[in-house]
Amino acid sequence: MRVVRLIMLCLSTCWLVPNAHAGTPEAEQGAVQAVMEWVEAYNSRDAARIAALYAPQAVFWGTRMQTLATEPAQILQYFTESARNPNLRVHIDDRQVRLTGHGGALVAGSYTVTDLRDGREVPTPARFTFVLEQRGDKWVILHHHSSRMPAQ
Repeated sequence: MRVVRLIMLCLSTCWLVPNAHAGTPEAEQGAVQAVMEWVEAYNSRDAARIAALYAPQAVFWGTRMQTLATEPAQILQYFTESARNPNLRVHIDDRQVRLTGHGGALVAGSYTVTDLRDGREVPTPARFTFVLEQRGDKWVILHHHSSRMPAQ
């Protein structure tokens, strides 16, 4: 819980630049590409490929998790269990990008996870937040939160 509070404090007080006008269009494109790379990895159902996108110190709240993952092995385990369902796919519905003045980005929005049951696609609307950091020419995930969309 202390890690989550620290992240929230940083995001709310010092890290995000108002209106996301700091940085460059290339940085925004890089952050979006990192999220799309995550989508491609997720849809590949390759747990190691997905987990490799996270920084070693990343924190992760998966949709079905009861506790926060704070170790790479926990993130890998989550996606290993998820990959047992070969029909799951994710599609980004909308997103907002906020760049930082420190080589990072926050990407938040909604996605739909679909499953195949009895030959029919079953959609589950969800929401997400990624906190990303550019390290050299690569973007890594520092924080990822995913949760089901509340019923209306």
